[in-house]
Amino acid sequence: MKEIKQEIMEVIERCDPYKGMNLLHLRVCPLEDRAFDRAFGSKDEKSELARNGLMSAVIGRKVIRSEVRKTVLEEQADGQKRPVADFICTLEDGTVVAIEVQRAKGGDDLGKRLVFYMCRICSGNLGKGKAYGELPAVYQVVILVKGVLFPDERKCVNFGELRFKDGTPFLTQVLHMVTIELEKLEKDDTLSCPLRDWLVYLKEGWKDAAVASELGSRTEGIREAEEICMELSSKWDYWAKVQEDMHERDRENELRFARTEALEQGKKQGLDLGKQQVARNMKASGMPVSQIAQLSGLSEEEVEKL
Repeated sequence: MKEIKQEIMEVIERCDPYKGMNLLHLRVCPLEDRAFDRAFGSKDEKSELARNGLMSAVIGRKVIRSEVRKTVLEEQADGQKRPVADFICTLEDGTVVAIEVQRAKGGDDLGKRLVFYMCRICSGNLGKGKAYGELPAVYQVVILVKGVLFPDERKCVNFGELRFKDGTPFLTQVLHMVTIELEKLEKDDTLSCPLRDWLVYLKEGWKDAAVASELGSRTEGIREAEEICMELSSKWDYWAKVQEDMHERDRENELRFARTEALEQGKKQGLDLGKQQVARNMKASGMPVSQIAQLSGLSEEEVEKL
């Protein structure tokens, strides 16, 4: 058992967000997939209190009750993509809140993916026979741990809505997009106290017991989230699953790198072939080798061999 624990710790200590932490007093990051699901996506009272506190801070109004929903969105037609959200819940007034935790920006498709999630959630919220006026509000929230979505925007939290070209708001009572970029937290002085406390806790505050305790004493839900995470930190089966998740992410990153490298190599080969064909045509027309080399980007030796 000692060897197994040591192996687990060796994997965890070299990975974010646990680098540099005291492994003898290791604390669970609430943004880890399994911890986030347990702290905010469970049906027990403590998880609901944590969930309600976070939702209240994000959407800016008091949440009394919330009910966790399935995170796998059902197919609406054969062959449609079936998205899986990190977290979805329904509030007491029917409002739906979906949260996606993203460790890094991970490409330019994040915005489109969030729009897709939001539209799918919205379209599935109106039961048969109900009037369109009964369509509940939907909040699609993304918490970006590393990287930024809006480099020119100083704010850490941005609220998006649909507008016409002249700036007139459209469907602002129904569709809400909220982006949270944790890297900008220290630079944003516009946040409300509860939201700032939550973001401080989620970003780095969980690493320090005193900081987490102070935040939990003044902002609803943080204490409950911290208690759940501390319960997890004492369970070796939890850390073993975290280790498995890290291995899986490493494999995914390797595959993603291999695919990207293959695509880049394919593009380069295609570009080289195109250059060679153009140079071949120029040479057939009688153009001087030096001029062909200058125009095509090939060397004179390469042109000579064509």
